[in-house]
Amino acid sequence: MFYLGASKPEQAKVVVLRVPFVSPAMFEKTGQSFQRDGIWALTKGPGNGIPYKVYCVQAGRYSGLALFLAVSVLARMERFALFWLIAGVIGFVFRANIRRQPKVTVAVYACIWVVGYAWYWSAI
Repeated sequence: MFYLGASKPEQAKVVVLRVPFVSPAMFEKTGQSFQRDGIWALTKGPGNGIPYKVYCVQAGRYSGLALFLAVSVLARMERFALFWLIAGVIGFVFRANIRRQPKVTVAVYACIWVVGYAWYWSAI
């Protein structure tokens, strides 16, 4: 998405606008954020319900690939860290049961991710 946005920004926007729930207003909001914060705008995406791909296709105008990747790790970590922490605590607390009932463990972890994505999609 980064390369497509950097080389063919209008085509990239058209492609991303075909994704369900993505709107032109999201491009306007992220564009303003990039103007204000530069590449660090990537870190604002997880909390405001805008899909990361909207940021990715615009990032090439504000950064090279190496910096984009470095900031992306931080930006994506923000969204997933809480759920990794919850899953880790559950795994630690119930580690004895995990060995005896691996299917239940998978179901619990799946529920954590479902709740996480339900929250994310409700924020859009």
